[in-house]
Amino acid sequence: MRPSLMCPSRSVPCDYEGPCELCGNAVDNCKCPECQECGSVGDPRCCQEHGLAFTQQQLLSRCERLEFDLKQMAFVEWEQEYGYLPPGPDEEAYWASRE
Repeated sequence: MRPSLMCPSRSVPCDYEGPCELCGNAVDNCKCPECQECGSVGDPRCCQEHGLAFTQQQLLSRCERLEFDLKQMAFVEWEQEYGYLPPGPDEEAYWASRE
């Protein structure tokens, strides 16, 4: 079992398996096509060894995953720096209405 990127700490093992190394989705929601050569799905070696190319859906999914991961990392860094999570949009609107 690998640590999840969704966990607050990479050292905490989770039940979540994934994400797929190519599309970035959970393994049970992988957007990768089946390799015509070996029948594997989401295997990076198929891109190198069998000439499997990225699909538009894989690239979009991968970008969304990278964006999510960057946001998660920013929240963790903020919490480590300041000791609390930054306010979300609802909290900001609430405090702005109280001023």
